[in-house]
Amino acid sequence: MAYKTVGIDIGAHAVRFVLCQTEMKASIIQSGVIESDGSPEGNDRALEQLAERLVKLKREQIDAIGMCVDPTIVLSTHRMFDFSDPALIDKILPTSVMDIWKNDGSAQLAFEVGEYVDGGDEGDADGEEREKGYDVRVINYPYMALCEKLAPLKRVQIDPHVVLPATEALPYALPGMLDVGDDEVYVILDIGARKTLLSVCEGRSVKLSRALKVGGGTLDSAIAEYFQIPLDDARILKECSGFVAVPGAERAVYERSLQSGEISATEGVDEIALGQACASGLGVLFQGIRQTLMNYLSQRHAEPTHVYLTGGCAQLAGLGDWMSQYMGVPCTVGVPFGIWTEAKDGVTLDACAAALAAAANIEGKCPLNLRRGRLAHKGSLAYLQENKWVLLSCAAILIGAIIFMMVTHAKTVREEHDRLEAALAETTQAVFGKKLLKYNQIDKEIRSSQSYNFIPEYTAFSHFMWLSNNINDNLADVEMDLNSLEIDMQRKIVKIRGEVGGDEGLPRFMQLLEQYECFPDEIPEPRTSKVKDRTSFTLSVNANHCPTGGDNAID
Repeated sequence: MAYKTVGIDIGAHAVRFVLCQTEMKASIIQSGVIESDGSPEGNDRALEQLAERLVKLKREQIDAIGMCVDPTIVLSTHRMFDFSDPALIDKILPTSVMDIWKNDGSAQLAFEVGEYVDGGDEGDADGEEREKGYDVRVINYPYMALCEKLAPLKRVQIDPHVVLPATEALPYALPGMLDVGDDEVYVILDIGARKTLLSVCEGRSVKLSRALKVGGGTLDSAIAEYFQIPLDDARILKECSGFVAVPGAERAVYERSLQSGEISATEGVDEIALGQACASGLGVLFQGIRQTLMNYLSQRHAEPTHVYLTGGCAQLAGLGDWMSQYMGVPCTVGVPFGIWTEAKDGVTLDACAAALAAAANIEGKCPLNLRRGRLAHKGSLAYLQENKWVLLSCAAILIGAIIFMMVTHAKTVREEHDRLEAALAETTQAVFGKKLLKYNQIDKEIRSSQSYNFIPEYTAFSHFMWLSNNINDNLADVEMDLNSLEIDMQRKIVKIRGEVGGDEGLPRFMQLLEQYECFPDEIPEPRTSKVKDRTSFTLSVNANHCPTGGDNAID
């Protein structure tokens, strides 16, 4: 299936997004980056601009939105179960992890069911019997931290379908986005302002993923301490003139970077001292990275052939050459995207991975989605704008079909009812994650999402109820059979087919319809045919006089 999905990466100083299309292989259609000063007010302004950009993408018919969150506060564990039914696991999971995590509502859990593990007959090295069952991996994200991430998005009417840690999103990006060899062992270092993601990959699969609570901010601290300036000024100095070089090569790297336009000179700043301060900060950053990497690779007996650097800090001039000397393998700034793209700004690995995770979630292949339970997805900016009235119409038509079936006892209405019920069940399952067949249930779900002002106050259900009640009250003495009642999905045209006995029945019926405030004062003449004393008729009425909802249409 081909989907168009948006991935959002909210960093410390910028918000980035990409619009991806999945058809045969992934491609990036659009991307963007919105700068922020890092303050709460600045972040809110950036998200407001993001919402405006997404509204402009409405014509692209976005299928889903995905977002990555900070992976450094994620906890994970494994549990073994004799069954693999996700619904059953979901019920007992909070209790099963109480030995390590409190079951007080402070954690948001998500899980994925792995393969069945046969413990074998010999037991482990201590002679204890090995566990058997399905290996279920569980992640724990602080509930309030997730709410704080979603709250500013909700204020600007962005509601991601998928939210997952960046470390969990990366596997969705590798198969369709990176141009690497099937057996190539490589490392991806995503260096942000406050965190670094270390991923060891083989071909198009992730073998190790670690999130470290250290990032480019260590350079800011080192520069601020060396030059005795505020931290914000140090970050600006780093972004303007910062570079890194091995000892003794500072002057050559500085001149080369200056000529290439990577940096610009800052008056009154000792460039050699600046390069040494950056190298000092990077040394602190990469000590933990190198140790984690070497421990893993020694256990796996594998040697990486390349290191790919990405993230905001990866733009530091001279970093690739410095890292190559430090790590002992070639290091390149940027990841080898193998997808077609004309986009330039905002194309980050996290944003791309979030977009592809959202596409996988549509097909039910993204189990570690944190939008679960109380924080389950209620609708998205694009999807609800395009489909909210369809859901209300389906529910109203279903209920109306039931009422009409009781009046007419028509076989065709019963068949239409079954078809609409199946369509409604499928649609609500896709949007709300559960089958809803009652009007008040769907209305409650929609009212709990963002408000939109385009829902008409009069729905298809209103038409059914008015016709049913008034025919029974005013035309009880008329011999009339209503064969079918059709209402288009936009509730603008009502078609009524039936048969009426006598000469006065049809005029009285049309006079009754003229009393309905949704219909015009003069009903168009119907198409008729007469057999003996019964007249068959087909009426087509424009229901364009109904009042439309304002700001209070949906609370």
